[in-house]
Amino acid sequence: MGFKVIKRKKLKYEISMIFLGVLWVIALIIGLVLGVGAAVKLEDGEFLQLVVIPPAFVSGIMYVVYRKFKKNSLKFKKIFVVNELQKIIPNITYEPELGLTRNEVYKTNLITPRVGFESEDLLKGKINNLNFVSSDLFISEKQRSKKERAGKVSFMGQFFIIDLEKTIEEPVYVLSKNNQYYKKENNYQKVELEWIKFNQQFIVYSSKDNHAFYMLTPRFMERLSKANERERKTSFAFFDDKLYVAIHTNIDTFDLRLFKPINKAFLEEIREQIFFVKEIIKTLN
Repeated sequence: MGFKVIKRKKLKYEISMIFLGVLWVIALIIGLVLGVGAAVKLEDGEFLQLVVIPPAFVSGIMYVVYRKFKKNSLKFKKIFVVNELQKIIPNITYEPELGLTRNEVYKTNLITPRVGFESEDLLKGKINNLNFVSSDLFISEKQRSKKERAGKVSFMGQFFIIDLEKTIEEPVYVLSKNNQYYKKENNYQKVELEWIKFNQQFIVYSSKDNHAFYMLTPRFMERLSKANERERKTSFAFFDDKLYVAIHTNIDTFDLRLFKPINKAFLEEIREQIFFVKEIIKTLN
């Protein structure tokens, strides 16, 4: 399937959603008008059916169209997203329908466990001889289903696991001041660093100060400080022999989005996420 075909299908689904949205409003208005007009003759249940069933029927059609849009997005990712990623990291592998497990994410305490957990867009590769794996996460108060909304979203973004060349004796957490999804351990204490600007941007936790001082070199802190200006909800955890990075973007990183054009800006947005982590990994060597 070519790029033009995907764009054409995307436009078709967008037009369908606009038409169905208008139809939904019309169905609701007609139902209300007819219902109110016949309210004297109708039982409560009949009145409710007259008002609710037409919009519900249209909503069902909208859901079917949206599922088709998502299938088109999957084709886009398999063909074009992987090509963009391989321009940045030639050895990268991309499996859009796979993702990280709950245990891989929650054992770090970077994200508080919730009932709803979805993971996709699995990436694997190597930068500066350090292996990494990542995926998109959608974490919410309850599991999404066809019939129910997900509830309050706790985290939506990318989660990276990067191999380190050394093992960390005690975990060190570096959290953006905007972070609201970290599950703090009771025996960890806040660590104040000498760089005032860094302390204004991040909160550092560890069981012992010296572990934080050892991991957070001036070069690494400078890189995090610059990165924080772009990604203001990014947090890090040095844990065992890994560095974990949670980037709360509130978007599906590689998915097509309704009414958002597939242009250079959209492709640049995809590249930015990988460039960000690539720069972080470079400071670890």
